[in-house]
Amino acid sequence: MTPRRGFTLLEVMIAVVLTSVVALMAFASARLSAESSAVIQRDLMRVRTDRAARQTLLDLLHNVRPPRSRGDTSFALSGDTLTFTAGGAAPLDPEYDWLVAIGPTDSGLSLVARSLGRGPAASTRLRLPRITRWQVRVLPPRGREWKDVWAPAPVLPEAVAITLWSGDDPLGPPLTIRMSEASAAPAESDYMD
Repeated sequence: MTPRRGFTLLEVMIAVVLTSVVALMAFASARLSAESSAVIQRDLMRVRTDRAARQTLLDLLHNVRPPRSRGDTSFALSGDTLTFTAGGAAPLDPEYDWLVAIGPTDSGLSLVARSLGRGPAASTRLRLPRITRWQVRVLPPRGREWKDVWAPAPVLPEAVAITLWSGDDPLGPPLTIRMSEASAAPAESDYMD
């Protein structure tokens, strides 16, 4: 008898089966990794979008301009719509004052800003589709009780609290913004005519 060379059919079949099992496990692992990465990227984008929306609202409300003249009503909350005049600062063009209106729509939270003043008219729109509803409450100056309505007045509230939702899930803790020191009621002589 001569020594045999090569592999038997059974050995080759076992090698093919084992290689197939290893290849299937590697494919399943790669697929699971790709799906997990896509989910993480989608969630990360959602978190970044939510964070950017919250920061935009904070920036706008930190720049609410106090009344400058008699009859100037720079802040109002009626129903679900908040309107105010913001001084020029981020995220809006600092060359203008802006009339800002924020409220829920069927396609998300809508932010519309229109420039005020002598320069060329400009406007901007921002729609935040993940925000399906919001609750805005204001604290009157020297007040102790939060209100759901703020009639146009020549004075700004002491603070504003905003809660954002996506469906039934709140998007983070409520935003609470203390209005600037300029929110104190100006003396009668401080109004510009």
